[in-house]
Amino acid sequence: MWEKSDSDKLRYLSFHNEYSAKGTRDNSLQHRVCFADILNRGTIKEEHYELKVYKGAELALKHNKSNSCFLDKDELSEHLSRAKQIVNFEFSIEETDHEYSGNSYPGYLVKIDLDAPHVYHRYVLTWFRYAYEYPFNLLLMDARRLQEELVDEDIENLFVTCADCFNGSYPASYNTVHSISVSKNKFLTIEGLKQKLSEHEGSDCRCMNVLYPKTTAAIDCIPNTEDCQYLGYWRDDEEFQKRREIYLKAYNKLKRLKS
Repeated sequence: MWEKSDSDKLRYLSFHNEYSAKGTRDNSLQHRVCFADILNRGTIKEEHYELKVYKGAELALKHNKSNSCFLDKDELSEHLSRAKQIVNFEFSIEETDHEYSGNSYPGYLVKIDLDAPHVYHRYVLTWFRYAYEYPFNLLLMDARRLQEELVDEDIENLFVTCADCFNGSYPASYNTVHSISVSKNKFLTIEGLKQKLSEHEGSDCRCMNVLYPKTTAAIDCIPNTEDCQYLGYWRDDEEFQKRREIYLKAYNKLKRLKS
């Protein structure tokens, strides 16, 4: 049984994306709230990105920064490789230390080279962001655990399931949540997702959740919303089993609606 501890509590997190870009648009390497400097100021096509990601939750717990990756290097590579099924691009991952506020923290330096219509930049950066930004980073870990038993299902749809079950119960006053959160979405096959993105090649879309058709299916939400601020809640196997039952109930409803 896990216990609540202030040293384990994720509170008042602020967005923390550290990246640079060079290509259609140039941006120096620095901390930003989001990717709006790249994505919302005109059309881009060819970019070289360098992005800093922090391992574990130390930066979040000490400095209230929402940049916590719980994937190891191979898992992060696997995560990014999923986006290569949608659009071809190159990436590399280097394990390194990052400096923040006079201290050194372990992390990854990720380099991405992408030459594609604007909407694919939004997709790749959004999918990458799920790997380190609360609450998506923790929901992604739950989705990966679900895939251990639902081995034939795409991780994208399992992530949608977990996010659906979380979104309705999450009080935004505890932490900030990016508008890419999803709710009650039908599943998409990889080919269906590629088709949806291709429809936006000339126009882009501001949020990735518009790609997923909505459903009115009733989905149960994760209870104990205050507990969701604690890492212990997410790491405790007994708590995961409770979430798992909710996820599977939602999954069995949503999978029948796959587009």
